[in-house]
Amino acid sequence: MTEKKLPLQQLALNPISEKITLHQYIFDHISLANKKLYRPIHDIYLFYCAQLFEKYMTSEKFFSITSLGQLYLELQTPPAVSDEKQVFESSTSLPVKLQSLADTAFLTCAIFSESKKTKLLGLNYYSQICKNSYFQLNRLRPSYLDQPNFFFQYANHSPLVLTLLNDIKIDSDSNQIWQLFKSQMSA
Repeated sequence: MTEKKLPLQQLALNPISEKITLHQYIFDHISLANKKLYRPIHDIYLFYCAQLFEKYMTSEKFFSITSLGQLYLELQTPPAVSDEKQVFESSTSLPVKLQSLADTAFLTCAIFSESKKTKLLGLNYYSQICKNSYFQLNRLRPSYLDQPNFFFQYANHSPLVLTLLNDIKIDSDSNQIWQLFKSQMSA
């Protein structure tokens, strides 16, 4: 007797009923592609990538893709603060904003790779926002997931991770994921 598969969106929102989470699904697919490489990258970076997909798939709020450049510029020049409380709030929220910005730019490159090739602001623009934000985040948070210089390394590996993601888009089941993400992020 074969098990009935849930639609991918339900899989993301209700992983217990399917015994596999969206995170595991993405991780398994990019891990298989990674193993075929001459020099595969460490699984921790694939784990983080899969974690991003699950986080943003189940989130109800995304950054507007059109405002990523503006947000990046705003984060480069933090506002002047007058008291210690504002200094503390500004310093604690900057890493969170940078990580959200970098993650959103990464997912923009992953999900909208075909459509961004023909736009005025192409993939290179979003890729640079992604990399520069991760580099800056690494200075503020030098260790993540018990890995020193995690965000620096992730930024350097991001083109390869994006290539792995593009390789699995060809698979028909995976193609459903991309279409679902496009509709979620475009909404």
